Amino acid sequence: MTIVEIKLRKVLMVTIVFVALVSVIQVVYAVLVSPLQMSIATDKSVYQMGESVEISLTLRDVVLLPADIMFYSHLFDFVVQDNQGTEIYRWANNHISFGGWERSLFLMPSQTKTETWEWHQSDDFEVSVSAGTYKIIGSTRFFAYGGKEYRLEAETTITIT
Repeated sequence: MTIVEIKLRKVLMVTIVFVALVSVIQVVYAVLVSPLQMSIATDKSVYQMGESVEISLTLRDVVLLPADIMFYSHLFDFVVQDNQGTEIYRWANNHISFGGWERSLFLMPSQTKTETWEWHQSDDFEVSVSAGTYKIIGSTRFFAYGGKEYRLEAETTITIT
């Protein structure tokens, strides 16, 4: 065996060990911390009374491994709170859920899943809200990954004039 072949063999071994170590770290990280991050966005921050608010919730796979998650019914939900923190609207309260159906979502590393809804500035009883500042909290329902359950939240604030 030549010196070049010995050096190439050492480089190959170091590379294999490094890749294996990174894979183990990613698996441990995914078990300890959610493999997904969630963000929330609205199409703008200030709205006129009666104007629809477009709300987008995005999940991103933040580990170097694919994420295959299991959940029931809807994956996302969002609530709207007034400036005293009182919940005035919950998306899931106003949409039929066919609960009990297990569903899955598969994301590759760095891939995202976004869902967008409109909130029509009304409470759960379809009464229009007044001008003011409102907090919108997006969340996932509980989902399973790697034998653990996770629930994520993200929030933003809007003003209605």
